[in-house]
Amino acid sequence: MIQAPLKRKLTAIFSADAVNARLALTLLYGRSGRKEAAGKEAQELLKLVPNFSVEVWGQRNPSINQGQIEQTMAGLRSAGLD
Repeated sequence: MIQAPLKRKLTAIFSADAVNARLALTLLYGRSGRKEAAGKEAQELLKLVPNFSVEVWGQRNPSINQGQIEQTMAGLRSAGLD
């Protein structure tokens, strides 16, 4: 049996991985012009993070250069995220 603190930590790790995977797929589909697939992934992302904001995401990733941030934000917006 997994103890509660460990279970919470594992859940948080796997949840973060799921969010990052959906974010990456949304971006890749958006950038490649596969708008329908990008939109589906964006909807799945919003199920995991209902208040997801492209603008907030951009502000929270200062380690990426500004050009990359803008390209990524454009890709996410092309998938229908705000």
